[in-house]
Amino acid sequence: MRTGIQLRPWLVEGSSLDEACAQAVAAGFEAVEFGYQFGKPIGAGTATKVLAANGLSVAALHIGLDWAVASDEEVREVAGGAAEMAAALGASYLLASSQPRGLDGEDAHVVATKANRRLRMASALAQEQEATLCLHNHAWEFQRQGVFEALSAGIALAVDVAHLWRAGQDVDARLGEWGQQVRYLHLRDAAKGMWAPVLGQGELPLTRWVAACAATVSWGIVELEPDPLHPEESLEWPGSWTERAAQSLAFLAESGLAQPAGHIEGPRSQRTG
Repeated sequence: MRTGIQLRPWLVEGSSLDEACAQAVAAGFEAVEFGYQFGKPIGAGTATKVLAANGLSVAALHIGLDWAVASDEEVREVAGGAAEMAAALGASYLLASSQPRGLDGEDAHVVATKANRRLRMASALAQEQEATLCLHNHAWEFQRQGVFEALSAGIALAVDVAHLWRAGQDVDARLGEWGQQVRYLHLRDAAKGMWAPVLGQGELPLTRWVAACAATVSWGIVELEPDPLHPEESLEWPGSWTERAAQSLAFLAESGLAQPAGHIEGPRSQRTG
């Protein structure tokens, strides 16, 4: 499993892509993931130069839509555009997030089925660029039984283990059930029902969960952010995002989970999609 960091904590606080990449490097990472909304304004050419200047490869770009109501044109514009940029940056994965609208209501299964049709369309657009689209889970897709299954049918998974845990799911059982559908992981830790500031400072059995799907997973991406349910707690976290990212990488290395991207021949040399 290759290891990287999500640039979101720096980007949402106003850092440029170049500044966020510099912080990722300072924390010891050699690969990153970031939202398409941050790369699109500067374009693939500039983004490529920024990444190269920082010596970074790209694991994936991340997109989000209200998939149940998005038009075909919107899917082509967002997913198609992101897939093209991912290809230009050498990324093998495109991650897609859902929105909670309708997924926790009485019509949740209908909403999920509509969203799945658009996700399959996005997946086909990604495949045209030799990339694999993976659905990133949150807790709200598990509010009603069977909704996540309808939403994710036929789609590879980028499993956020902490969101899965927060949803009250048996993570070990789910990872076993999904098997080869799991292609990508988001790693964060949690304690006392809230996100922990650093991997290894919580109570989640991350090493066990990674081992459970290591055979099919290409990337394990550290994702640090304030807990959206308890944002005030992050104000008390010690250190900076960069320091917390470095500590998280140290935990992965000590656990035998970190494999820097520099140990492979190139970002597109071992495609799995």
